[in-house]
Amino acid sequence: MAQKMRSAIEKLVLSETSFEREEIEPTFINFLFGKNGAGKSTAARAIREGHGIQWRQGDSAEDYEILVYDTDFVERNFANYGSLAGVFTVCETNIAIQQKLDELSSAREQKLNEHRDCTKQIAGKNVQKEKLFAKFQETCWQKTKGIREAFKEAVEGRRSKEAFAEKMLAAAPFEHDLEELKFLYETAFAEDVELYHPFLKPPKLTCTAFSGYPLMEQVIVSSAETPFTDFIKALNAVDWVHQGHSQFVPHSEGKCPFCQQLFPADFEQEITACFDAQYQENIAALSAFAEAWEKEIKQIRTVLEANLNDLIFGLDLGLYRSYLKEFLTLASFNQQKIEQKLKAPADTVILEGMGDILETLDWAIETVNGQIEAHNSIVRDAKAQRASCTQKVRERLAFSLRREIEEYSKAAAALESEIKALEIRKEEIVREGKKLAEEIGILSRQTVSTQAAIESINLILQDTGFHSILLREKADVQNTYEVIRPDGSPANRLSEGERNFIAFLYFYHLVRSGRKRKIVVVDDPVSSMDSGALFAVAALVREMIEVCYSNVNYCAEKTGGDYIKQLFILTHNTYFHREVTYDQLPRYESVSFFLIRKQDTISHISLCVRPSKGVLAEPENYNPVQDSYAALWEGLRDTASPTAALNLIRQILHTYFLQQCGYAGKNMRKRVLEENKHRFLDTASSGIPDYTRYHLASAMLSYLDLTGPADGLHYVQECDDAEKYKAVFKLIFEAMGQDQHYQMMMRI
Repeated sequence: MAQKMRSAIEKLVLSETSFEREEIEPTFINFLFGKNGAGKSTAARAIREGHGIQWRQGDSAEDYEILVYDTDFVERNFANYGSLAGVFTVCETNIAIQQKLDELSSAREQKLNEHRDCTKQIAGKNVQKEKLFAKFQETCWQKTKGIREAFKEAVEGRRSKEAFAEKMLAAAPFEHDLEELKFLYETAFAEDVELYHPFLKPPKLTCTAFSGYPLMEQVIVSSAETPFTDFIKALNAVDWVHQGHSQFVPHSEGKCPFCQQLFPADFEQEITACFDAQYQENIAALSAFAEAWEKEIKQIRTVLEANLNDLIFGLDLGLYRSYLKEFLTLASFNQQKIEQKLKAPADTVILEGMGDILETLDWAIETVNGQIEAHNSIVRDAKAQRASCTQKVRERLAFSLRREIEEYSKAAAALESEIKALEIRKEEIVREGKKLAEEIGILSRQTVSTQAAIESINLILQDTGFHSILLREKADVQNTYEVIRPDGSPANRLSEGERNFIAFLYFYHLVRSGRKRKIVVVDDPVSSMDSGALFAVAALVREMIEVCYSNVNYCAEKTGGDYIKQLFILTHNTYFHREVTYDQLPRYESVSFFLIRKQDTISHISLCVRPSKGVLAEPENYNPVQDSYAALWEGLRDTASPTAALNLIRQILHTYFLQQCGYAGKNMRKRVLEENKHRFLDTASSGIPDYTRYHLASAMLSYLDLTGPADGLHYVQECDDAEKYKAVFKLIFEAMGQDQHYQMMMRI
């Protein structure tokens, strides 16, 4: 399928005045038709000011000279009907300068090509950088998933792979301990976190200094000698008697707890006599020690267990609990030994030492308090600790990605180095190009020929019938000229048509002047002009069209070069539009037609393209402006109705041959039906000529109210095949020697 070719301006986005982001994609030659107020001038102004222009890759506004002919151009150059700016042209006689300009222009073109190549390479390197970074950020994202989820609130850029990867590149890697980091994170980012009270140390165990403590390992017996003492000693029941007396007698009410008989009157004296004073003292010391032991152990236990009353989230209490358990086990064991000693003072009992476990518990408490203080310090300065935690998490993440970061940084640095080298070369090319442009400018100024331009414009003025004005070089003002009357007086009062026509001639020479590539915009150039000026302007515009078309088809006839790289022609004048668009429809790839309309104060631009009637699936241009004659051909191409086809054929033959070409009806009939009769005859297999097409042609000519019989008239009316009409219609044009016109109008 045929495609529109793209020139310097690939896309134009119009967003000013009555346009709302209206987009068009122009080609080399562009015709824009619209009524006054539709938005044509807005489009032209946007191109002149560079608004909404998307340039072809490698091109920029600096590469082209944009020349716009519109009302603003006329006002700027004819502010007081005074002087025009100088017109600079290349001196045709100075061959040496011309050759040097060609060399410099060729060298600058080479620099432009090198600039485009550098731009393309830089773009390619940047694409490589983007792909490299995309791969790196995906690797970072996947490899750190576990850590990111564990420290979600402390991860920077956690919602974007790109942002996260950039944070990793900026981080300093460090291997922080994950457990410590977890404690910091859970404390700093916890909600409603409170200060913890430190663990209390238990009181010291002082009862080991009691006199009863060393008695635990001694045998305590009585030394008294009475018959009852000898009796209980023989029974080895001294301890039992002492224990029973101390526990039961005070509550026996003077009776034996076993037989319930009253004790003898001297029972207390006999019992007391069984135990001497030392024995009594030792037993008292043991009892005091046991009581003190139980009290102090209880106090220590109370403090140690109270430390665990408030559950503290995040603290490591494993050792503390283990040592507490060990302490309680030893305390219970010693308590049992003490009770055993109290029951049997004569037995020797060895207590387990409690000093080491108590010291160990003190150390464990200090360790836990260290954790509590770390927690409290975080809570007291939560904001700073969160920042610290975030930094440490970032450093820990970077540490886990250190190999990937190193590999990416190395590859990215290599690409950046290559891009920098290309950028430096690109800047050098720009400097070299500017230097060449300066040389071209200096050399061009040496070839200024204002008089030649004046003579050229004056010649066009005379040829187009504008004998009332001429141009001449303005005295005492270098490189300017002024409008004068035939008597030499300044033309202080020009008609609007004269003013616009001269302005366009000046614009035309600006287009032809200089060596820089040009984008030309012509906006309604025939305002207030008479038919002669309009014809001249149309001819000059057609010349610009062919210059621009030379960029596309180098086999086409040259019209002075290909310096116009893109052309925009905007008008509301149907006559001018028809003149400049003549025979442009077939150039589909390089010519576009646009229609500008305004609906509800909003301007719209539509491309005038439709499916081809001749070649399926191929598009074709169509002109939004047609005269009545072109519309007849358009209708004939599209119709399948015999009646409609016959009517259109009659009107086309009458309009073209009788009105435009000036043929007489009699002469035309003679030439078609007599001199070219053989074209309309078919020989059947029987050898008898078939006059069907001949009668159709005769009938068509009869419809023109020509002189002679209307043979075949009724046959034509009864025919139901429009294609037969078209075939005979084609033969009539061939018989008249107008087959080229037929092919053009039928778009063959």
